[in-house]
Amino acid sequence: MGQKLVNQMNGVSKQAYNQSYTKLIETIRLMDQRISSKADDVVLTMVLAHRGEIENLQQEVNRIHKIVEDLQQTHADNVHSIPLKRQKRNKNWVKLLPFVQKS
Repeated sequence: MGQKLVNQMNGVSKQAYNQSYTKLIETIRLMDQRISSKADDVVLTMVLAHRGEIENLQQEVNRIHKIVEDLQQTHADNVHSIPLKRQKRNKNWVKLLPFVQKS
């Protein structure tokens, strides 16, 4: 008992210190777990959001690809079904050029 009195007068006992230290370490460990878990949740949420955005973009690209294919097919159908009229060639086409001087 005399030793306990001396330790209490000088400060905290070794046993109280060890208990407080152990409690502090456990609190830090729990906080670290919570932070790690929270970070994992945030990353998972971001990954899922990005996946959704990527899927939307893929759908949009597929939709645009279909439109382009349809336009190409329509263009190909029109080119083959409507003959182009040939214009009569002007024999004096050189004289129509702006840099040619007329004599």
